[in-house]
Amino acid sequence: MSLRLPRRALLPVLFLLYALNFTDRSALGVLGGAIQADMGLSDAGMGLIHSALLISLPLLILPAAALNDIVGRRRMLSLAAALWSGATALAGGAAGFVSFGTARFLAGVNEAFTGAGASSWLAAMYPPSRRGKVLGLFFMCLPAGMALGTFAGSLSFDLTGSWRPCFYLLAACGLLTAVLVPLLPDAQPRVRPGAYAADITLVLRSRTLLLTGLGAAMYNIILYSYQAWTPTLLARAYGGQAEGTTGPAFAVMLLAGAAGAWAGGLLADRWQSRRRDGRVFAAMSAVLLTALSKMVFYLCAGRVGYGSACLVGVVDGTLSILPMAVLFSIVQDVAPEAYRSLSVGVMGTISFLAGGAWGPLLTGMLSAALGEGAAGMGAALALSALAALPACVFLYCARASYVADRLAATRRSSSSSGE
Repeated sequence: MSLRLPRRALLPVLFLLYALNFTDRSALGVLGGAIQADMGLSDAGMGLIHSALLISLPLLILPAAALNDIVGRRRMLSLAAALWSGATALAGGAAGFVSFGTARFLAGVNEAFTGAGASSWLAAMYPPSRRGKVLGLFFMCLPAGMALGTFAGSLSFDLTGSWRPCFYLLAACGLLTAVLVPLLPDAQPRVRPGAYAADITLVLRSRTLLLTGLGAAMYNIILYSYQAWTPTLLARAYGGQAEGTTGPAFAVMLLAGAAGAWAGGLLADRWQSRRRDGRVFAAMSAVLLTALSKMVFYLCAGRVGYGSACLVGVVDGTLSILPMAVLFSIVQDVAPEAYRSLSVGVMGTISFLAGGAWGPLLTGMLSAALGEGAAGMGAALALSALAALPACVFLYCARASYVADRLAATRRSSSSSGE
């Protein structure tokens, strides 16, 4: 008899696994100044380092999603965690820009598999009426992971005077999840590779999926620019006044996002219970609120006292992850059962290729063009928040097809289960 963890272990283990993707990104954000000084990088160069992992994702997500569906989520997510640990350890030992950027590029393997696999795994194990709430709890891992990475990066640097130990510690955490994931329960249906390939067009024809991916791309520009550059903005805006506290302050802002992730899941379920396209309207509202709060925060930095700016940042942080569970709920609503991972993979590929992967790089380039000071960085980040406008246009267009695509996915899942 093989060892299996109970179903209640599914959410916390997947939570930890997916959180690692954001822990290392936030650690990179808070350690960015030390890395720039060590390697002699400009803002544009550091922006490329931040974007290296994000650029790898469009290349990896679709193959990873298909392997999740065909080979099995348990096997592939465990393998991805092990490979991510190796890449993260290589980043800790990197000697320069090329080796560090290559290691960050390779680290995208974990998010490629877990982004599609974890959310589809949870969606399959819980009923649709609770989908938003469960995914909201799951996506609390984003702010939790970001906060943990910020704390870990700050603490390890304060204790050792080096940015490298943090990456070694995170690599060890990744190996732990690689051991735990194969022990989780799953009700994933068996899929024949031939039939799977023949029916992929069912997913690609979903207008709702494609438009939601474009909306997510615009939202990711806002989110990833915020994550990569906010510690730098605070350090430049407040100088010695913020010395030694920028990392912990940003960690608190990120941790506040846990409330927003949970609220987003509740919002998705509540609005969906009241109207057939409620989740789409919930996504539009969440993206707009996120962008408005970001612009207020960026414009306050350097113009009000450090304590006041941090307080505004905490309020803003509660809204940072608000749209995430709503967007993933929409995608799972229109996904046939056998193609849950692939559907997330399609959205992920679009969201990174059409926007998210380039957010930190474009913001860094804008900052460089505007002078690389606190004012330039603040203006560049505020401009990144304007991506909410096209996001809402794409999501509004998705509402026209959402109900039909959802019914088609339900019929396909029912026919597949009867075959």
